[in-house]
Amino acid sequence: MPHQRRRSGEELSPTPGTISHFRVPGGFGVRFDSHVHEGYHVSPYYDSLIGKLIVHQPTRQEAIACMKRALSELHIEA
Repeated sequence: MPHQRRRSGEELSPTPGTISHFRVPGGFGVRFDSHVHEGYHVSPYYDSLIGKLIVHQPTRQEAIACMKRALSELHIEA
């Protein structure tokens, strides 16, 4: 997988490869900035920031809830 993955108790580890599935969240106040797409090859010499998820809502509580939903919808797979 070309993203940093973590299981409980594990360290983050970048993993290069070709992106086979790429689904980003959307909706009011949700933005995902990235240059990658399905079929994009992430080399082992890449900057580990392949995308940035940004949310904006009127209150902190709404922003946290929105981010949790957006994170649950974000799917990047190799």
